[in-house]
Amino acid sequence: AKPLFWRESSVEHGLAASSSERAQEQALAAKLVRSAREVEPVVRVAATFVEKVRNAMTFADGPASVVCFFVLGLVALALSCSLLLISLIDPGYSFVSGVYGAVAIVALARPSDSGHGSEDIAAAEARAQQPLQFQGLVNRVLSSVPDQAELAHRFVAAQVQKQQNGQGQV
Repeated sequence: AKPLFWRESSVEHGLAASSSERAQEQALAAKLVRSAREVEPVVRVAATFVEKVRNAMTFADGPASVVCFFVLGLVALALSCSLLLISLIDPGYSFVSGVYGAVAIVALARPSDSGHGSEDIAAAEARAQQPLQFQGLVNRVLSSVPDQAELAHRFVAAQVQKQQNGQGQV
């Protein structure tokens, strides 16, 4: 029976591992580490993005939340006005649907990756980094919104200031 975990634990239980099996396990572990290193920046940026957006939406920092809701209101107003304008210009939506379809087709059309040169690999890596760059840009915009560590620091600092001013908890 194959052990479910690393061979080191199976050796402790009296199962001997051959050198080829150990080499395979080391190669698998190295591959796992490489995969984790590739995924780590994406996960870090995504987690920071989610944390900042959540803190902006829950009034963890009042002024940042007000600005965030104001900007979202402006976006909603612009979208509503554009849809109203579109409905006035083209009540049947036939022309607008054609334009949106053409824009989608042109945006999704990509040249084929027939060559395997270094330029193609670099271009593919650059395309793979675009969503990460966008989230990084949004994170820089949301840099004024505090993260959990900064919120905890603000809470502790406020409690210390209350105690120093003689306004201890009741």
